[in-house]
Amino acid sequence: MLEEWLIDGYNLLHGLSPKKSKKSCISRISREALFELLASFASAEERKVLMVLDGHGNNEELGAYQTRTFEIIYSKALTADSVIERMLCEKKGTALFVVITQDYAVTQMALGLGARVMKPGEFMILINAGRNENDQILFKEKVKSHGFNRPFEKKLKIPKDQNKK
Repeated sequence: MLEEWLIDGYNLLHGLSPKKSKKSCISRISREALFELLASFASAEERKVLMVLDGHGNNEELGAYQTRTFEIIYSKALTADSVIERMLCEKKGTALFVVITQDYAVTQMALGLGARVMKPGEFMILINAGRNENDQILFKEKVKSHGFNRPFEKKLKIPKDQNKK
């Protein structure tokens, strides 16, 4: 069954504002940087990610970030909460849903409809863990492609027989 992630966009962005705690791993992030992270997250595995932003906006400005598995929409006359609730009701039983929000009412509604709920901080930890793993994989592949995985030590060592001459 397809996994669908519904994100309360501005709730996520506001949840990422710097915390006073020094232990916080969450830092301020721009909308555009968040869109790029989410597009990457959506394409990493077979999952569909929908980010719902409150209000009216120009959908053309968001087109650059959207992919086959990542979409951003404005809620227009409704709230993002209402759009998320409607989607959960309409698609109940057709997909596994994960809702990203810190809003209590949306959390309770989503849980009641059988969705998993993650807070923005938990979600960003998940995204950063995946990004770090991808960076390590890409680094290893880059090293291999440049030939740095060859055992140079074996090639540089002079055989013991030749030292005696």
